[in-house]
This record gives sequence, C-alpha cells and structure tokens, in this order.
Amino acid sequence: MDGVGVYIEDPALMDAGWLQQGTMSFSVEDLKTGLYMQAKWLPLNGEIDLDIAYDSTGYVRITELHQQNSIRSENVSLDGTQFSRMDARYVLRRSEATTTVGPTFTRWEVRAIPVRGRASRWTLPIMNYEEIEIDGVKYTRDCLAVLDTLIALVEGGTLFTLQESGRAYQVHGKDFLWTPEKLTANGRAWQGLFTLVCEEVQ
Repeated sequence: MDGVGVYIEDPALMDAGWLQQGTMSFSVEDLKTGLYMQAKWLPLNGEIDLDIAYDSTGYVRITELHQQNSIRSENVSLDGTQFSRMDARYVLRRSEATTTVGPTFTRWEVRAIPVRGRASRWTLPIMNYEEIEIDGVKYTRDCLAVLDTLIALVEGGTLFTLQESGRAYQVHGKDFLWTPEKLTANGRAWQGLFTLVCEEVQ
C-alpha cells in the first residue's frame, strides 16, 4: 500500500506484545481488598508479565513469570490494596533462545474480599401514640399518618437526617418492627411502638 509500508509473513515473533482485559468490578462498585492473583499457561516459552491498574490509575507491574517447567504461578500477593475497579494487562515476551515460539496464556484469577463498612447503625424505638407527654408538655399526633411516613422511609430507601446528641447524620432506613398496642380514640388506627433501624450513609 502506497505510503504505508511493505508487509511480509515471517515465522519470527515480535519481541513482545500485550493484551488488555476489560474492567473488573465484581459487579459492585463498593471497595474491595485485593488478596492475591494466579496465572496459568501452556508449557512456557518466553515470559509473561502481569500488570494491574487500580481505579483508572497507571499500570503497575505485579509479577514477571518465566518458570520454564511449570504451567501455573504461585499465588501472587496484591498486598491488601483497596480498589473499586481493576484493569489487567498481560505482556507476552517471546523466547530468547528461539524467536519463533512464545508464551500461550490460558487464564488467570484474582481473589478479593469486600471492605467492611464503618457506617454507624441505630435501632430507634419510636412511641407512636395519639397523645404523649415530654418534659411536662403534651403532644398529639395522627398515628396513622406517622406510621405511613415511617414505613415509607424504609420501603422507599429515603435519605433523611438523624439528629442525636447535637450531631446530625445522613441515614436511610434498613428495617422496622411495628408493635401495635391499642386502637386510637376514633377506632381508625392503631397506637404502639415503632422500632426503626437506620444506617449512616457514607
């Protein structure tokens, strides 16, 4: 082709080439802690280098594999690195002794575990009664409306602000337990104890 060059078939392989794998997230965006990785290949001719990029950072060389008499690596530690997403690249280097043969990479695996969250969790007993007295002041409320609002917080996954001891937290409802005790004066709703479980959003 004019202006491009001349191409020929040659049994000699390039010195090296690389393959890049699609991004891995283990189907969740939460942080993971990398434990180790392992690779496998056909009887090795040449060398295989494994590179990893965490969360769109630059690639880092994890290991260089050139065990001639094996078909798999040992577990290569990932040193507990935390990441959300991971990209892998495999660099294949031909045999130095015979330029017509190179490595055949078959598969690899990586092991990671979820990072334990540090979010605070509250179990809040809420007295849902028609009339309640706090510090000598009597308050009245619509028990049915309060019940509907509290249930909606959990079922709708609504974020709301929890204030406790002068501090404010962004939380969402995780679960609840409704314990009705007696009917309201008009007999149209129940009064009782509503236990709300909520967790901080970080």
